[in-house]
Amino acid sequence: SRFAESESVLDPKGELLLKWRVDYDSQKIRFQLIVSDQAPSFNWFALGFSDRGLLNTSDDMHADAEGKLIQDRKQNCDNFHLVRQSQSIVFERYFDTCDDDDYVIEDGTVHVVWAHGIDKLFTSKGLCLTCISPLKRGFIRVRLHTPSGLQLADAYKLRIANKDLKVPGGDTTYWCQVVKLPEFISEKEHHIVQVKAAWAMGALPFTYPKEAGLPLGGPKANKYVMLEVHYNNPQMRTDWVDSSGIVLHVIGNKRKHDAAIMELGLEYTDKMAIPGGQKAFPLTAYCIPQCTGVGLPAEGIVVFGSQLHTHLTGIAVWTRHSRQGVELPVLNKDIHYSTHFQEIRILHRPVRVLPGDFLMTTCVYNTEDKDNATIGGHAITDEMCVNYVHYYPATDLEVCKSAVSNAALENYFNFEERDDSPNKSGSHLQIPSPIITRRNRTASTVEGEYVPLPGDEVIYRLCPIPPKFEKNQAVHVCIMHLIPEKHLKWDEPGCN
Repeated sequence: SRFAESESVLDPKGELLLKWRVDYDSQKIRFQLIVSDQAPSFNWFALGFSDRGLLNTSDDMHADAEGKLIQDRKQNCDNFHLVRQSQSIVFERYFDTCDDDDYVIEDGTVHVVWAHGIDKLFTSKGLCLTCISPLKRGFIRVRLHTPSGLQLADAYKLRIANKDLKVPGGDTTYWCQVVKLPEFISEKEHHIVQVKAAWAMGALPFTYPKEAGLPLGGPKANKYVMLEVHYNNPQMRTDWVDSSGIVLHVIGNKRKHDAAIMELGLEYTDKMAIPGGQKAFPLTAYCIPQCTGVGLPAEGIVVFGSQLHTHLTGIAVWTRHSRQGVELPVLNKDIHYSTHFQEIRILHRPVRVLPGDFLMTTCVYNTEDKDNATIGGHAITDEMCVNYVHYYPATDLEVCKSAVSNAALENYFNFEERDDSPNKSGSHLQIPSPIITRRNRTASTVEGEYVPLPGDEVIYRLCPIPPKFEKNQAVHVCIMHLIPEKHLKWDEPGCN
């Protein structure tokens, strides 16, 4: 479909509503700001777009480092006008205006910034947006590239929620509630065709494509489902009461395909470590051809949705897709990712993943405000690197993740105890394959075409680990001598 529409409230009180209509043929968005009768009066209103919600990096009159407005040499807001009947402001803008001072609206998270005031301005030049009271400015996170053509069939609404739950006073709580399914769902398998959640502000309900649905119920299935809610309570307050949850839209006339969810990424253990003081520290996870080769059907799967996920220090996430050594278009990417805006995103173009395909998920973290390392784990102060991909037809492959081998780490630290020379290069050591996954994975630091075996002799360099450079890690690992056993190549199927 050519057009797509959506909307989101701008302010906490819901007095300012932003609607937008995307025209994918012309690569243009029509914005409409609707001001309610309850909104405070103002004489000027500013609306712009920003990477991270900062007013000093926004446009369309762009702002300088201090948040003061600078007039663009070229005005790229088209058809600007006021509609008195609906108390709204309307304008249009291209995704990319080809103006170096303007923000490029890409698919992914966009921070829409706003501010207003009662000053009577003769000119907006020099207006300091960051000087305005926090009550009169703010930002929201949205996906302006709204997917088109999603329609919801008539469905039964199954609400699963906590009720007047007194949230525990700990900083991290995973609260689980078991609910019995209605009898008619237990008697016959149904399909979930839409999910509405209460937690992702600005996010649309997740709607399944017309050819697939997520199975629920049936005589062979469990008659109960469990709702798990992650509560982050850094102030350890004991006066919070929650009744939030989800609404499942369920149909009895099943669609052609059963949908499923596969988890890509890193195992969240303390082996997933991010040093402190880093502006953009990447970690990469692998779902390798040997895994997809045995886990996917011959015709492959169709990925139609994706939910990227990190915790507080994550700033960008993407998943690359390769086949037989040729890189295909990126499966999903959000270079302005925020953990505070996590939604399951329908892909504009479904992606077919075949047996033997290679999926590589990279997460980038900012730890400039931290002195110590951030490790993988379940707490919000720990980190994760995950892409939950939604696909059909369903398979038994639920997880395709990677992690550093325990044996490799143990061998490395044992060696470090024997030779604590941080600048020594050309060191030799007999080690097992340094990288493993739930099934398998390729080596990220091993050079050469063969898969190492226990007993192989390798040469490597030691690289000090920031920020204190007190520890070292092995990099540029090259196999110098192979033991007299058959070695598989990384690109061979069935590589173990």
